Amino acid sequence: MISVQVDTRDAARYLDDVAKRQLPFAIMRGINKTLDDAQAAIRDHLNRAFIFRTGASRKFAERTILIRKEDRATKDNPSGTIRVDANRGKWDMLSKFEAGGPRVAGNPTFPFAIPTSAIRPSFGDSVPRSLYPKNLGLVPRRSIKGAFEYHAKGRSRKAGVHTTASGVVQLKGKNRTFVIGAPGSRDWGVFRRVGPGRGDVRLIWAFRTRITLEPILEFEATARQTVAERWKANFDDALAYALATAR
Repeated sequence: MISVQVDTRDAARYLDDVAKRQLPFAIMRGINKTLDDAQAAIRDHLNRAFIFRTGASRKFAERTILIRKEDRATKDNPSGTIRVDANRGKWDMLSKFEAGGPRVAGNPTFPFAIPTSAIRPSFGDSVPRSLYPKNLGLVPRRSIKGAFEYHAKGRSRKAGVHTTASGVVQLKGKNRTFVIGAPGSRDWGVFRRVGPGRGDVRLIWAFRTRITLEPILEFEATARQTVAERWKANFDDALAYALATAR
């Protein structure tokens, strides 16, 4: 019979020392990989929850799901941050869809303009830029002595004002368009004449002073789910890599 006895105390102390030295590196690596997974998951959700009518708008939205260099974990700071970057552009495009809820126009002169099926037959269709209220000359900037003004190509100009035989005041724009209706009413908006008859007009933009946004971004929920699903595997991989590359 041959008996072999091995003293593992030195090896155990070595492995324990390596693990302690490499643990911060493994945690850092695991956190940053999980951040990347969460970013990819949120961007994937964007493409399922939102309709992007151009590739440029899709790429812009994806870039707002941001992990800055200083947001990444380090060995000394084992935490990371992923954010919706509201500074990419002149207005915050995405974060308002996280909680959703009512939105009220701050100035009734600048209502929300909702395109109707007359110019957007299906929700995924794009509205021609030429038919935007601003390009039609129907976005009022101010009213001076009853004369509406609009902004076009960097200049303030007076838009045409017409009073019908029945006393209805119309703000007239390009392409046979005009604005009628009282603020807050269901028939307030931009109309377009499409024929000579009395009824040959179509509502192309409905004006609303209050709208409700659906909470479809699901930024926090998607991030939490990704962490729950990916953290353990990412950390295990990171720890294995850290031990394998230890010096």
